[in-house]
This record gives sequence, C-alpha cells and structure tokens, in this order.
Amino acid sequence: MPGSGYATISRKKILEFLKKNSDRTVAVADIDHYLKAQDCEVNITTIYRYLDKLAKDGTVIKYVAEKGNQAVYQYVELGHHCEEHLHLQCVKCGKIIHLECEFMDEISEHILKDHGFKLQCKTYNICVVMPGEYDVVDLTFFQECLFGIQEIAGSMEYDILLSICRKNDISSLERIIANHKVDGVILMRTFVEDEQIDFLQTKNVPFVTIGSTSANYKGVIQIDHNHKSACKELTSIILMKQMDKIALIGGNEEHVVTQSRLRGFREAYAMMGKTLDVDLMFLSQDNQVLVEKAVKEALNRQADCILCMDDAVCSRVLKTLRQQHVKVPEDVRVASFYNSMVLENNVPSITSLSFDAKELGMVACRTLLDLTEGLEVKERTLLPYEVVLKESTK
Repeated sequence: MPGSGYATISRKKILEFLKKNSDRTVAVADIDHYLKAQDCEVNITTIYRYLDKLAKDGTVIKYVAEKGNQAVYQYVELGHHCEEHLHLQCVKCGKIIHLECEFMDEISEHILKDHGFKLQCKTYNICVVMPGEYDVVDLTFFQECLFGIQEIAGSMEYDILLSICRKNDISSLERIIANHKVDGVILMRTFVEDEQIDFLQTKNVPFVTIGSTSANYKGVIQIDHNHKSACKELTSIILMKQMDKIALIGGNEEHVVTQSRLRGFREAYAMMGKTLDVDLMFLSQDNQVLVEKAVKEALNRQADCILCMDDAVCSRVLKTLRQQHVKVPEDVRVASFYNSMVLENNVPSITSLSFDAKELGMVACRTLLDLTEGLEVKERTLLPYEVVLKESTK
C-alpha cells in the first residue's frame, strides 16, 4: 500500500479518507475535520508532511491553489495515468473528471496552432535502470553512460530517477511506473530472459535498452556497440598472429552481450578456417575462484593466448597470472573484448576493444526522448568500436 512506511493509525486514517474521496480534491482542513470526528487528533504540520510525502510518491496529486486559497489534494487511483490527460474540477464540490477522450488530442492541437500554447502532461523525468549485480570495474562503464544520459537529459530539461534492479527483483522499477513518475525508461543491462522488458512492454511504457536484446523480444529499441563484429575482428587478428590455441574466459551467459561476443569469437574461427577447441572455452567464470581454475587449466593445455570477454574477467586473469609468476606476453599473451582504465594502466598494457560509453548513453537518451515525442526512431542502432593493439599480444 502506498505510504505503508508511515505505519501509524492516524496516517492510515488519512489515506483511508483520501481513498474514499478519490473523485474530488480535499484540503488539509477536510482531513483535520475527519480525523477529529474519528477521535484521532493530529497536528496540522504532521498532516501537511504526510501529504507532501504522498505527493512525492505519486500517491496523491497536489494542486497548487490560486492566491489566497489553500492547496488541495486528490488520491490517484492506479491505472488512471493522470500524466497522460487533462482534468476538469467542479468549483463548488471539488469533484475531478479525468478527460481521457480521444478528441482531447484535437483540442491540444487547436490550442497550439491557434493560440500558441502547448499543453504538457509530462513528468519531465526519465528512469535509468542499473543492474544490482556488477563488478567494481563495471562502475566506470555505468558512470560514463550516466554522464552521457545526463548531458542530453539536462539539455532538454529532464531529470533522472535511478533504479537498481536485480534479474529476479524489479520491484523498484514497478513502483516507479505504478506511481507514474517518469515519461520513459533506459535499461542499462539486458538479459536473455528479461523480466524488465516483459514488464515495460506489458505497461506500454516507452523504453530503450543500452545493449542488444535476445531474439525473443520484438520491437525493442536497442542502442549498442557492434560487439559481434568487434570480437570477430580482434579474434581474427590474434589467429593471424599464429596464436591458434586461444583460451576464452567469459562472464555471465545470461547477459545478451556475452552471447554476442561469443558469436563473434566463433565466426572468426569459421572465417579463418580454424578448428575451435571447446576444451579451452570457460564461460560463466564470474568470480576469482572460477577464473583461477580456468587460467590454470588454460596454462596446462599450453594456450598461446588468454582472451577475456570483458575487463572484469581480464583483471582477474592478470591477478592470477601475477600470483603464479607467469609473464605477459613472454609466457602467454592476453587480450580483452572490452577496454578500461584498469587495463590501460596495466604493465604491460592490454590489447583490447575500445568503446565510447558516454556516446552510448547520449544516443540512448536522445532516442528515448524522441520516442516519447512520438517521433520515428531506428529499432537498432550500432555504434563503432576500435581495436587497440598493445604489448600484451606481441
């Protein structure tokens, strides 16, 4: 129940009164009179504070009064989508009518064309959903993406609500949408089976993804780097350097980006006419213990090169090699499908793929805002990459 954090009798009674009178606006004086009739006297300041809290939550709408009058409040029934339409209020009884009629679009167009005013029913907020599970080195990527999103959002006078969701817990996102707090959503990580996408499509909320989606989802607006082509090119370069025994160490197979990188890796072997050694493929190695075992196995199988699917995995691989006194590139070469400052500052520096995370955020935000305006946008946008050859593969 909205406002359940205020688990007191008086606050429950306030919410009860608001729900009973959801078809009209009420003033603080009305609530005060009701509470006194219920033998539940509450300080006026407390009532105001609770109403302000409910307004911030989206549980009530606060109507700013004309000069000389008090503000009034109205409980918002779930499903009314009050940000999407206009309201009429009776000046005598305060009753509210939700104008969800189709001809309101014609009225809005008339007011804009003939009178020069545009009716706005927007929140001017967007939600950015970050994954709850990430490595410390991932923070740089998310931070740069957020910088890009904020740069575009700020220039268009939008604010950002940050939501943290885990694969099986999207309650934060559900609450934001239920309370009509945002005009659209940016998902910063996609999954093969994605509960976030299922939910947003059901609610018909405009959204874009940073990253590609699996083939199960149709019509999703995706902003991504061309991971498959990038990984295919880097793997091909390594194979051309006569490093035939490549050990691939990767992260979570439930992430769509992992599957894209894996397809690029496989396609490189097929294009070069080389045989892929599946015994040198180690996927879902998402902690230090698993990476250490994978590195040990790769060295025992005399791998020429250890190719890491991202910078988090690569950092763990380099740590393991240092602990085992294995030199790069003298004893084994190392490369990564994703670059970061951690790898740039490593000695030796690591051959990797470079992507512009800030540009990714900027394009995602610009696309989402176009989508909320009803403009036509591309279903899938792939941004460029750069192969950076360093000392680690010499």
